[in-house]
Amino acid sequence: MEKLLRKTGINQSLRLLLIVASFVFGSSAWGQKTTTIFSETFDKCTGTGGNDNKWSGDIATSTVTTDNKGWTLVKSGGAKQCVKLGSSGNPGSATTPSLSFSGDAKLSFKAAPWGTDALGLTLSITNGTLSKTSLKMVKGEWTSFEIDITGVEENSKPKITIAATKRFFLDEVKV
Repeated sequence: MEKLLRKTGINQSLRLLLIVASFVFGSSAWGQKTTTIFSETFDKCTGTGGNDNKWSGDIATSTVTTDNKGWTLVKSGGAKQCVKLGSSGNPGSATTPSLSFSGDAKLSFKAAPWGTDALGLTLSITNGTLSKTSLKMVKGEWTSFEIDITGVEENSKPKITIAATKRFFLDEVKV
């Protein structure tokens, strides 16, 4: 990298700045494109709760409509452009459809607990490894998570499960 920058005639201070930027921002700083393998917005859900800052009560009772077919949702209800999972007596979970990729990727999503329910989430993946499997949400607000996925072999079609001990909201799942 240093030799390439020297050949272009860029002064030493600018060269150092570009080198530091490449370490901080990774390869995307040099224009490499990130590919989205899977994206679920839950924007077709038209209920109440979650994205309107309502976290409990008589909410999240509409039909769940997803962008992608193949989800397995346990005790689900449509909220405001997100989904509520679980009930007072049953844990909630969401399992993605089979994903088509191999190698490494990043999982990102937003989650929030229902009212005063527990803050913990657990993650699992079939046919791969996650950098974290235990997460903690923040009461009364969305928490954004980003987890590394590694070791997915070709044609293994992994599925990711996000679960809580009771109720929680889920939104913007991307791989």
